[in-house]
Amino acid sequence: MIRLASVVAWLAVLLGCLRIAMGLFVASQFPGAEENLAASKRYLATTNSGDAIDQGIVILVVGVVIGFLVRIAKRRRN
Repeated sequence: MIRLASVVAWLAVLLGCLRIAMGLFVASQFPGAEENLAASKRYLATTNSGDAIDQGIVILVVGVVIGFLVRIAKRRRN
């Protein structure tokens, strides 16, 4: 069970970083408001690139918290 939680934590961290990077990429490549909205809807499935960055931060934080819980569980197990 701890190993599964560890995998979930790593996946959440990686996917959160990817979501943040994609949001920053769209924000930098499409600076106009209309272009940003269109690109965000097409590539990120959000209303704007800021929402994708916010979602990525939440996913990243959840992954870090799960990772800390896994470390605590590993210490208590030994």
